[in-house]
Amino acid sequence: MVREELLKEYSKVWAINYASALMGWDSETYMPEGSAKERGEASAILSSLKQSILTSQRFLDLFEKLKESASDDFERALVRVLEHDLKYYLRLPPELIEEMERTTNEAKIAWRNAKKRSDFSLFAPYLEKIVELSREAAERLGYEEHPYDALLDLYEEGLKTSDVERMFDELRSPLKKELQRILDFWPREHPLEETPYPREGMERLNKALLDALGFQWDYMRVDSSAHPFTENIGLYDVRITTWYHPKDFRRSLLATVHEFGHALYERNCDPSLWKTPLCGGVSLGIHESQSRFWENVVGRSRAFADFVAPMVREYLNIETSPHEIFRYFNVVRPSLIRVEADEVTYNFHIMLRFEIEKGLIEGSIEVRELPEVWNSKMEEYLGIRPSNDSEGVLQDIHWSLGAIGYFPTYSIGTIVAAQIKREMERELPLEELIREGNFAPIRDWLKERIHRHGRLYPPRELLRRALGEELNPSAFIEYIRGKYREAP
Repeated sequence: MVREELLKEYSKVWAINYASALMGWDSETYMPEGSAKERGEASAILSSLKQSILTSQRFLDLFEKLKESASDDFERALVRVLEHDLKYYLRLPPELIEEMERTTNEAKIAWRNAKKRSDFSLFAPYLEKIVELSREAAERLGYEEHPYDALLDLYEEGLKTSDVERMFDELRSPLKKELQRILDFWPREHPLEETPYPREGMERLNKALLDALGFQWDYMRVDSSAHPFTENIGLYDVRITTWYHPKDFRRSLLATVHEFGHALYERNCDPSLWKTPLCGGVSLGIHESQSRFWENVVGRSRAFADFVAPMVREYLNIETSPHEIFRYFNVVRPSLIRVEADEVTYNFHIMLRFEIEKGLIEGSIEVRELPEVWNSKMEEYLGIRPSNDSEGVLQDIHWSLGAIGYFPTYSIGTIVAAQIKREMERELPLEELIREGNFAPIRDWLKERIHRHGRLYPPRELLRRALGEELNPSAFIEYIRGKYREAP
């Protein structure tokens, strides 16, 4: 049968993806810095092997046969996803993909060192190369309206620059008004931000919290890294990282909850999709909706403050009340670092990055101009200006990974998280479940509506099926207005 033959061929690709993901996780956690060049070479060869399998005459013949004979939802989805993925490997020459692998493996180390020294010039040559390769990739992939469309589509199937512009147009003005209203009466700082905590105690707290949330230790693990992330190595091997600092335990706790959302999505994919192109999250926007739901809707709620307060006292020896934890977790103020931004200001950080990436790809912004462009846009959107490159243009790892087109998915996810909350509350007593630490019904709801489907449906269709609507920025504004009605 064509389907079985095609999937047997694809299993070779799956194995390469598995190995590449494991190498990627290792490069961010335990790999010696001096190994970057060698790791880049190995990654480039694996990418070339993957491309050779997907573009082989045998694989393409099987794909065309399946395209002609697809008779059920699974096969039609298989055709859709493979067609989307094959475009990348058929239109980009192997040498371009290999060059991107080599460049990004070295760029990650350069970015890390540049960030430590707060010196953009150490990273700039690598970023110039990455932008050059991304422009070439966009031209080869093709687009209808804007070259940036081709890169957006790699992370969010079907997304265009005009879609992102429309999303931000709907958010920008009402969100600015809400921010100004909230800043008039809401806490802008909290003493717990300056309170030190023991790392060992924080590690124990994170473990206890993950236990309660439903972390599957037999198939998942937690490490630390310079920038928290989740690596989906396989359906039965999902790894997350968090970070630790001398003070401000919120940073580690909420990062852990955020990455748990990503990991849960990957682990809850229907096992029947294992080793197929349909296994895993359908897009980064939908993926981010899961992490933002757990971080913001759950983790920043009053009910969660009630739930986690005893853990804070037990593991960190910090005497504080649920009310103060809620105030601490929900401080609202313009801030420099995206991953530490409150949920009210967060989308302004993404608007900034979107405008910069669009400019880089269309050529209206040059890499050498980025520190000043970044700082000026921060002043425009949030009224603050970075004092150095580390808290400005060097704060994110994404560009060193070649992930241009990724950032808008964070706002998509933030909006969808609010939509999920609204729909879930029609069926579940969400606040009560969180307060009791009874997270199983929440996990089950997400699994049934979103997780189990993997990539079976395109993002927009999945949203219609799960939530009864497509992306709706007004749901996020409604969420902000409801939560920040009065002083805490």
